[in-house]
Amino acid sequence: MIKNKLKIGLVFALVMMFGATSSVDALVVNTYSAATIIDLSSADFTISASSTDGGLVVNADSVVITTPAVAGTFTVTSATRGITISGSVTGVTVSQTCSSALLDTVTITFATGSSAGDLTLTPNSGQCTYSTGGGGGGGAPADTTPPTSTSISVADGAETTETTSVTLTLGATGASYMMIANDVDFTDAEWETYATSKEWTLTTGDAEKTVYAKFKDSSNNVSTAVSDTITLTGTGEEEAVEEETAEEETGETTTPADTITPYSEVLDGDIVQCKTSSNPFAVYIVKVVGDTKYIRHIVSLEIFDYYSHLDWNNLKQVDSLTNYSLSGWARVNTGPNGTPGPTDKVYEINGDQTKHWINMTAEDFLAHGGSDAAIYSVNQGEMDLYTTGSDVMSL
Repeated sequence: MIKNKLKIGLVFALVMMFGATSSVDALVVNTYSAATIIDLSSADFTISASSTDGGLVVNADSVVITTPAVAGTFTVTSATRGITISGSVTGVTVSQTCSSALLDTVTITFATGSSAGDLTLTPNSGQCTYSTGGGGGGGAPADTTPPTSTSISVADGAETTETTSVTLTLGATGASYMMIANDVDFTDAEWETYATSKEWTLTTGDAEKTVYAKFKDSSNNVSTAVSDTITLTGTGEEEAVEEETAEEETGETTTPADTITPYSEVLDGDIVQCKTSSNPFAVYIVKVVGDTKYIRHIVSLEIFDYYSHLDWNNLKQVDSLTNYSLSGWARVNTGPNGTPGPTDKVYEINGDQTKHWINMTAEDFLAHGGSDAAIYSVNQGEMDLYTTGSDVMSL
C-alpha cells in the first residue's frame, strides 16, 4: 500500500529518519517504512518499502540518492518511463530490469565499507529497454531510435519507364540494413546490407508500380516503410494477374463487379481492392477520418466471420491506392461506448498474420509519427486470430 506521495515542483530535500543528507556523511541511513511515490514533472517514481539510503534529494524531474557506507538496497520503479542512471560510486552495484517497456525497476545495492556518493535517477523519454546493469552506477538505456530521413526513389523520380529494370536510390540516416519489396507486406523480402543504390526489377505488365523500402540499424530498430511509384508502359503486356477473383481465393463463389469506384465515393467501412496495384489480390477495409481515408490490409480471410457488415458482394474496385493512407494499427477498445480503455494496447498487424504490441507511451507514439486516427478498432475475435510476435519498440 502506498503511504506517501510527494509532489515536487522545486528542488526538495527528503530526510526520512535522521536530519542531514550530506553526501559526505556515510553514517546517515534512512529506511523507508512504506512504499513512497515521488511525483516528478514527467513521471512517478515509487520507492519500495524497506529501501535504505544515505539521503535523497528530489528535483523537478530527477532524484539524487546518496549511498551509505553500510549494507542495504534501494529500489525504485517507474511505471511510465525508462530510467537513466548517472554517476558512479565505488562498491555500489546497480541492476535494472524491464518486466515490460512501461515498467522499469532499478535496484541499487550497497556493501559495508562502500564509498558514500551520489547517483542521479532521471525519467527518460524512451521506454525501458535496458535488461541488466552492473557495478559503478549502471548504464544508459539501449538505443531505441530507428533510422531517420528514410527515402526511396525509382529511376531518379521518373513518372514512367518502358523497362522493368530500374535503379533505386535509397537514403536513411543510421541504417545498417534495408529491405526492398514490390508489395506493401514485403512478401519473401529479406534484410540486406544498406546501400544508397540498388538495381531492381519491377513486376511485369503495363500499370502503376510501387516499390517499398524499410531500414534497420545495428540495434534492430526498424523504420516505417517508405515507397515510390512509377508507371510501366510501352511493353505491350498486361499485368500478370492470375485469372482468380478475390472470392475464388477465399472459397467464395460470388465475383465482385470490376466497375471502378471513384475515390470520392469510397466510404467509411467499405472494402476495396486495386487490381493494378503491386498486390492485386489484397483487400482493404477503409476508415475515414476527416479528409483522410485510411486502408487496412485484411490479412486473414477469417476476419469476414467476425463482422456482419463485411460482405464480398460489396467489394469495391479502385483504380489506385495512392490517395489512401495505409495503416496496420489495431486495438480492442474496452471503454464505455467503444472508447479506448486505460489499459488497451495498440498492435501492429503484419501480413504474416502476426500481431506486435507497440510498446511505448502514447506521447512517444505520437511524437514518432503515430496517429490515433489511424488506429482501427477491432473486436477480440479478430485480435485472437493473430499469433503474438515481438514488441514494436520504435516507429
